[in-house]
Amino acid sequence: MGYRITTGSMVRDIATLFSIVEIINYGNTARNLQILYLNWDAPDFTVIGNENVTIPPNSSSHSNRNVSGASRYEVRIVDRDRLSIEEPATLVTNVYGSSQLILAPTAIVEGNTQVFKELVQLSG
Repeated sequence: MGYRITTGSMVRDIATLFSIVEIINYGNTARNLQILYLNWDAPDFTVIGNENVTIPPNSSSHSNRNVSGASRYEVRIVDRDRLSIEEPATLVTNVYGSSQLILAPTAIVEGNTQVFKELVQLSG
């Protein structure tokens, strides 16, 4: 299943139109990730985005999704190549709320931004 981290359910700030995931791979091998964007407006979530990305060694990548249709959303990242927290971390992941599709300092919405130390590991 892989190592999974999440933002948890976030209440979308009115200024947030997009969720942008930035990932840097500091390792010497490529990493295969699944990025899920979930809408929690109903009791059971619905998937509003599901993207598989491969990040080459020593490089960065990003993913984005329009979340303006959700009042509560979550971003989950699954690292299929890292099976447990005991393995050394080679990825740094940050999730931003943005008022624009292109991430710019003036577009970042602080209330919907979580840096890598704020993301929570999911068990199971």
